[in-house]
Amino acid sequence: MANLLGLGIKDKYSRIIIATFVVLTGLLSVTAPEQAQTVAGLLILASVLYDPYMPLCLYICTKVMRIDFEGFWDGGMEAFTGIIAIYIIFSNQRYISILRPYFKCLIVFFVILLLSFALGTKTSLMASITQVYNFLVCYAIAFYCVKRKDSMTTSALLFSGIMVLFLVWMALRSGEQMEFDPVTGRLKYGEHVRSLANALAFPIFYCVHSFFEAISKKETLKNSYLIIIALICAYFLILTVSRGVIFSVVVSLFVVWILRMHSSSLWSKSLYVIVFIGIIFFVQSIEFNEEYFFNKLDTFTGRDVIWEFYWNKQIESGLSTILFGFGPGNIMRVATGAAYESAYAHSFFAAFLFSYGVFGFLFLLYLVFLVGKRIWKNGDVESIGLFIMTVLLFIPHGSEGTALFYYLFGVCIGRTILRGPKSLNQKIYERIKG
Repeated sequence: MANLLGLGIKDKYSRIIIATFVVLTGLLSVTAPEQAQTVAGLLILASVLYDPYMPLCLYICTKVMRIDFEGFWDGGMEAFTGIIAIYIIFSNQRYISILRPYFKCLIVFFVILLLSFALGTKTSLMASITQVYNFLVCYAIAFYCVKRKDSMTTSALLFSGIMVLFLVWMALRSGEQMEFDPVTGRLKYGEHVRSLANALAFPIFYCVHSFFEAISKKETLKNSYLIIIALICAYFLILTVSRGVIFSVVVSLFVVWILRMHSSSLWSKSLYVIVFIGIIFFVQSIEFNEEYFFNKLDTFTGRDVIWEFYWNKQIESGLSTILFGFGPGNIMRVATGAAYESAYAHSFFAAFLFSYGVFGFLFLLYLVFLVGKRIWKNGDVESIGLFIMTVLLFIPHGSEGTALFYYLFGVCIGRTILRGPKSLNQKIYERIKG
């Protein structure tokens, strides 16, 4: 939140709007859930009058807070935000030159998508449209980050994640045992453990990094609330025993810590070490289901047999399925009657392989490599950490349509242009802006 407060007056008003939306709809989702989607939908529609990008930010908040739209609102919100995404891209065509490599990747994927749809098994037209929609939103986020930086997107992810934390805390305080899974004892949000874990990942990363930034600027005491928020979020994250999210957050922040240690003054390094040791002691003091946490780690908690099952089905289906996958749609459709008929892919990357084949999987790896390479070259520590966390979050979780990946990855694409030392693309960007 520290660097969220140092921007222009419009950015401050934008954050106030996002925060108000999050609080209002979050509380409604508990006190009057039947009204939450209507109020959220109307506010999202109205927010376009303030800023064309605001509807996407507010829609991201509803996804993080699990305010699910139903019936007319479901299709209406996706159609509306999809149109907004297209508008953002086409109204900022002057930036296409600096995002050209990513557009080339997108065209290649659309060809793969068409072939997968045509050659696949019981493919879904709606799933194909949703996949196109996801990439449009991802690229719209990148475009807007290039135009106005990413404070609105990060505000949406930060505030909605903190609101989820508050709602879970309120439920626990009221004595609702339903927030803990009766079998594993894992803390969850609604019906899902991972919904809570995913919501907390970005606030933890953002607040810890911002606190490191405050240390380097010698503003530690003034920004001490950041580490408090991060520790509270971390406490609840550990109670979810969501190993994939915990690992992703820990690794990304460890990389940020190492990179900052390398380039900081002796005073800053000392404080970084103290913070690091303090976090370790804090984590060790938390009681959670340790037996579950360390169970089946060697088999990716049983995911390996699911991946093996779908890969074998892919091989059995012939060369076209190996190359182009089963096509867009719920992957469980090809497991009907088998032992894993109720098991989804449990990995964003594996889901791409099963749905779009080797070609789709290679496309995804290349796009991730391209973005990662440019972020690393730019040298911005926060962007490097965010990219690592985004990729690691979805290796053991998600399907090819998991929305949060596209939101975070859109921010990463935008940061390949705006963060770090001057690059050729940044010079082009400044010339366009000037």
